[in-house]
Formats: sequence, C-alpha cells, structure tokens
Amino acid sequence: MTRRAGLIAASFVCAWTLVCVGTLMWAGTFAWAGTFAWAGTFAVPAVPAVPAAGAAAARVVPAVGAAARVVPARAAASCRDYPRPGTTAAAPVPALVRAEYGALRRPRRPADRIAVPRLGRLPESGILAAGIRMLATVPAGGRAYLVPSLHLLAAPMRPVRCVPPAQRARQASLLATLRREYAQHGLCLVVVYRRGPVDNCGAVPGTVAALLRGAGAPAFGIAPDGVGSVTVSFRGKRQPPLSAAVHDNFWLLPSTAGPAPTACGLVWRAPAHTVLRTVRRCTPDTS
Repeated sequence: MTRRAGLIAASFVCAWTLVCVGTLMWAGTFAWAGTFAWAGTFAVPAVPAVPAAGAAAARVVPAVGAAARVVPARAAASCRDYPRPGTTAAAPVPALVRAEYGALRRPRRPADRIAVPRLGRLPESGILAAGIRMLATVPAGGRAYLVPSLHLLAAPMRPVRCVPPAQRARQASLLATLRREYAQHGLCLVVVYRRGPVDNCGAVPGTVAALLRGAGAPAFGIAPDGVGSVTVSFRGKRQPPLSAAVHDNFWLLPSTAGPAPTACGLVWRAPAHTVLRTVRRCTPDTS
C-alpha cells in the first residue's frame, strides 16, 4: 500500500511538472511576441541612405495610378543642358579665325564694346563677347560689328528623347544638320541700327557676308586678310562696276544719287589690283 501510494504521488508530481513547464513555455512565447510588438511601437525610423560622394542623385517622379518612377537626376538635367544659340563664352578667338581676319587680332577698343543682347538672335553658340570688333559706321546710322563664336548653331540641339513623340522623327533629322553646324566656328557681320540689328552669318574658315546691301548703301561686306579692294558689278547696263578699298576687313561703296542699283557680282583684288577671286558673278537673271 505504501509503495502504491508513493507511485501515485510520484506520477502526480511528474504530471504537474509537465503542466507547469508547458504553461511557462506557452506564456514565454506570448511574452516574447509582446516584447517585440512593444519594441516595434517605439522603433526608430530607418534613416534614408545618403548617396556616396560623386554618385548621381535621383529624382522621384510621381506616376498617376501607378508606382512612382525614379528618374536619374543626370538624365533629367540632360533635357535642360544642351547647346543653344545665343550663349556666350569667355575664351579667346580660335586661331584659325584670327588668322583669317586681322580685325580680330587688334587690341580691343572702347567702341568695340556692345551688350550681346543688342546684336539680336544670332545663329551662334559660345559667342565670344571679348572678341567682338566694330568695323565701321554705315549709312542710316548703323554700326557694323564682327562677331566671332566657338560654334555655328541655328537652333537648340534638343535631344530626341526630350521632345514629344510626334516630333521626334523631325528632331532627329534636324539634329544631323545642327551637329554639322556645331562642329564649325561661327562669324557674323551684324549692323546695328536704331530700329534693330541685321545680321549675316556663316562658318569660318569660309566666305561670310561677302556682298550685302542695306539702307543707303548700294553694297558692303567683309573680306579676309590679303584682299586690298573689291570690284562690284550691278544688274543692268546703266551702272558701271564700282570699286572700294578694304579697311579692317570691311568695305563699303559710297551712296549714289537716286535709287541704289542692285549689286550682283563681286571680285576680290590684291593690293596690286590683281584678281584674287571672283566671289560672285552676275547671272542672266540678275544682270
């Protein structure tokens, strides 16, 4: 009897021990879970990652009805940073251009200074403001300026991806022309009148503004170094050819009485009056 009672007591103790252990394990599970839940309530928010030095930042563009789209800041900036006409540059006049036009090699004078916006919208990028030279005064109160630039550029070189889809084919075709222009230095002859500027531009080295006409002037233009004088021919047979000396790479025919004849032919001559080049001929439809 005593032995049976001892076995029953031992069995009861073991059963109670298992129940206690199971209770403690069950309670511990929830206690741990509660601890993590409570700790999560007071958790410190994660600090956003800071880009490494030199790495490109990113711009988040919200999307309507969709997840946000991340656009690299460098790509976004490229749709704003591209060559445009009218920009200026603090650089010397390219050697090839200075070698062709001596007026650009002489020291700058007070009369050469002019605000670039007064020259109008020129098809040039990287306009060299310090290289601008005033060549002469012309009839009707105009002033003739020689304006060099690092690049010839008639329109903005906007990347294809930066224009609406319907315009991309046309922009791709235009870019091919603009890239050829941009690869060349630019030079403009700008005559600034009170009513506004008039310009004629081209790529250099090359023939630029060789034969022009303006208010009160039958003909004028610029010529490279080595040209001492020019001979101008006119439409019709009433007006004989006229000659003018080249000074500071600029020439101007004097005003004539009555209506100005239409100039159509131009010959460059050396200081000894020998023909250097026939720049333009009067054709049957202009003579």
